[in-house]
Amino acid sequence: MDIVFEHDQEARAAFGYLGIETIRQLQKFAPDELIMRLTSPTKLTVGRIRQMLAANNRCLDGDERFALDAQKKKK
Repeated sequence: MDIVFEHDQEARAAFGYLGIETIRQLQKFAPDELIMRLTSPTKLTVGRIRQMLAANNRCLDGDERFALDAQKKKK
């Protein structure tokens, strides 16, 4: 792993996050599975941010509809 991805620090960081230590382990993943495993925590975090903002009568830029819907569901 270290030799193949020697100059790709982002890939090495992703492997560390995913607990992948060998090329053999890496090869067991489909590309879409790697994407899902790397992006799922971010999507969940953004979802929590949106919910907390809506609960406090706030929203992200262009996210007014979500905030209004979330507030209606809470009542």
